[in-house]
Amino acid sequence: MPAALPIDLLIGPSKAAEFIAACVTELITEDHIPEPAAYNAVCRAVLDSDPFVLAEAGQVWALRPNDPSDEDDPEGHDDRPGMLYVVRRLRGDHGRVTVEDEWGERSITSVTELAAYELDQWIWARP
Repeated sequence: MPAALPIDLLIGPSKAAEFIAACVTELITEDHIPEPAAYNAVCRAVLDSDPFVLAEAGQVWALRPNDPSDEDDPEGHDDRPGMLYVVRRLRGDHGRVTVEDEWGERSITSVTELAAYELDQWIWARP
């Protein structure tokens, strides 16, 4: 399985630093987390490709390859679309996103559904 690209390769180191700093500031102000802990949590989430932290409008997420040992889908016949484009992040709506699949169908889903995907492109913020 190919490794997920780090966000600095997707959007450039400057924009990646801006994104991480904004996430850290949000944790400090919204959740009253001390700065070192907030920074650690955000960096860990970015390295883990956590969609709850990363998902933003203008991104394309690619379905991760199926694990043959997956008990729910051992044959690898996944009904999910291969790619999802994040149209809108609905922050005030408990972590929901509007996505468009490769067939142009839009839906609103939980950001946690993106865990089956990996961040592939970040269109709005290319270096």
